[in-house]
Amino acid sequence: MLSKDVRSRIGAETCATFRKLVDAAGMSEQDLMFLAIMLLQNNGVEDDKYWGRKLLDISAAAGYTEASIRLVNGALVQARSIPGVLRQASVSTERGRLQKIAREGTHSRAMVLEGKVAYHLGDFDTAIKWWWQAMEKAVAKSELDAARRVAGIRPTVEISAADRDDLSSPWIELIQAHYDRSIKGMDEWHLFEKALKIGIQQDDPTAFYYAATYYMERDETGQHVPTSKWLHYMTKAAASGVPKAACDLAAFYHESGWKYIEDEPPDHVKPTPFDSYPPTETTIKSTWKRVRQFLWPIEADKGKEEENIFHTAAWPPTPSQRHELALMWLNSAIIRTYAPALLQAAKIHLEETLWAGAKAPEEALNLSPKRYLYASEAEKRDADFSGDIRKYEMPADAQDQPSAGYRPELAKTALKGVLNARVAVFRREATLKATARSRPDLEWEDFRIEKDELGSEAVFYQNADVYDMWAKDSRAMYQEALAICERMGWTLVTEEMLARSPWLAEL
Repeated sequence: MLSKDVRSRIGAETCATFRKLVDAAGMSEQDLMFLAIMLLQNNGVEDDKYWGRKLLDISAAAGYTEASIRLVNGALVQARSIPGVLRQASVSTERGRLQKIAREGTHSRAMVLEGKVAYHLGDFDTAIKWWWQAMEKAVAKSELDAARRVAGIRPTVEISAADRDDLSSPWIELIQAHYDRSIKGMDEWHLFEKALKIGIQQDDPTAFYYAATYYMERDETGQHVPTSKWLHYMTKAAASGVPKAACDLAAFYHESGWKYIEDEPPDHVKPTPFDSYPPTETTIKSTWKRVRQFLWPIEADKGKEEENIFHTAAWPPTPSQRHELALMWLNSAIIRTYAPALLQAAKIHLEETLWAGAKAPEEALNLSPKRYLYASEAEKRDADFSGDIRKYEMPADAQDQPSAGYRPELAKTALKGVLNARVAVFRREATLKATARSRPDLEWEDFRIEKDELGSEAVFYQNADVYDMWAKDSRAMYQEALAICERMGWTLVTEEMLARSPWLAEL
């Protein structure tokens, strides 16, 4: 996104004049960035894009922090597909400004971005150092914004880099970095868990998703064993707009049978539908305490809020309701242009029956003592030791039921969406390859194209963050969609489409 002009040629006198003009106009730094971004995003008007870049150049040279952040962040995004961008002279000049801002220690976003650049260049220790240094100020900003929301005040918003990469959450960078280093044998699990705890405390949706995957349990065959902690964090992530979490949650509601979650509820939250044995001790006092904590959770109980999932996870209790909820979660991911949800929805719409094992038994829903598999915790412990583990058995007369969601026409529409997603990736890659030398400043705004030929792929350019989550898997998804169509006797790419757009044959 950096222009070919060398920014260092913008002299001190020019910068001083520019600042005077900005002050005379009564403009803030936020106003400057808003204007620059609007010019850059004015599709089809090259003059506007040119002046948008010029405005960023002189704003950065004049000392406006957010302009420098925008320019360096844009270069970092380019560097992921065009090697060497970060070593260009103009970028080095801008990075020098960014480093100066970061070293002052007052701007957490500058520190986070400097860490990102260092990480991309392979200086992992320096990157981690920058992110931990940014943590205190980033947390303070996050907590201030949370308090403002509670008070009904709109949180302050920095208008910066088309912030594809969030620069306000160093805990996310640290979660990823310390996890990667830990699985490679470095003793950093305590740092990973510290960063994860901070992210959760900030109600960060991505941190919720990382927590769900970190706490995921598997059996000896490698199959996922859903637990209360996993379901709690995955639900929070999905409800907060993480499309991958919505898909994982959809799979849970679509595939899981009773018991939906497998861990034993602690005594202090019983009774619940998931109890394998009665609590060791139940008194009127402790029962009232449980009810009070469930209805009016206090700050001291906040860390245990995932235990409330034992009171709610039995809903919905029927196969048809769980099937419907799975599709609702998938639709929330589809709305966010998360292409894998389309493939997942197509498969569900092609299932003719619903598994009877997904029904919650009445004795569990009614909290009947018949739901117990063991008479006591001691009996359960002995059974675990001896290997005599008891499982819920479906009634002998249980039968799968026809699925109201069996909708082949909707499945076909979803598979066409998978085709469009693959087209979006194919055309973007082709454009990048063709223009990498002539347009090193190519940005995401350039892919907000008008509808032409197929055209429906344009929707997948709307959210760069979501696009990056699935783009590398688009070919495999497309191949799977083709296999489904072949099995169903459908044609995904017709001869007419090929005649109109021959490049479809290359997908």
